[in-house]
Amino acid sequence: MKKIILAFALLVLPVTAFAVSFKAAGYDWRPYITMDIAAAGGIVEVPPPDNIPGWELRNATAIGALFNLGAGIKHNRVRTELSYFTRASMNFPVSWIFTGTVSASAEQAGMINFYFDYVSTRVFAMYIGAGGGLSSWNQSTAYLWESSHGGDGKKHTYEREGLDFIYGLYSGISFTVKNRVSFDLGFIYYHTNGLNINSFGGKLGTRYTF
Repeated sequence: MKKIILAFALLVLPVTAFAVSFKAAGYDWRPYITMDIAAAGGIVEVPPPDNIPGWELRNATAIGALFNLGAGIKHNRVRTELSYFTRASMNFPVSWIFTGTVSASAEQAGMINFYFDYVSTRVFAMYIGAGGGLSSWNQSTAYLWESSHGGDGKKHTYEREGLDFIYGLYSGISFTVKNRVSFDLGFIYYHTNGLNINSFGGKLGTRYTF
């Protein structure tokens, strides 16, 4: 919770100050804050532990939950946004049956995103977007060291972490009520280098424009 509050303060204050100063100068800049939650599935890379000869690189199907908190500026049909992004994911437990491996990962990222409303009315919009940033991630993998790999047949844990580039692609629709509050329903795709996870899914969000 402290991280979310800190991220909110760091995002909202400079963006709002920037937008207010430009609006006072006669430009049509409207600051906003936004929050999204999403459910996503995807493919995550599970690298071989260094101490197991003959262990091959594996890809696992993962499910996860995502949370995004942002602040931005809207000018006509374009939105520019700074966001705090966090994700937790785990590959399907059934993978243990087939691969002897279960992997869980978590990441936090700071991103800058750009959106364009290619359809825009007073109450409805359709948008596309893209963004990128820096992600801090960690991954914990529980694996069964099979006797076929010279192992003891027991479960072991392997962990790794990194700081890498993340990018995302977005599309969706938004509905505006009472001129300031908007609700978003959309599709998301994220890829994080290093962790080598590709995730895609649906999001539900809300946005308040000042």
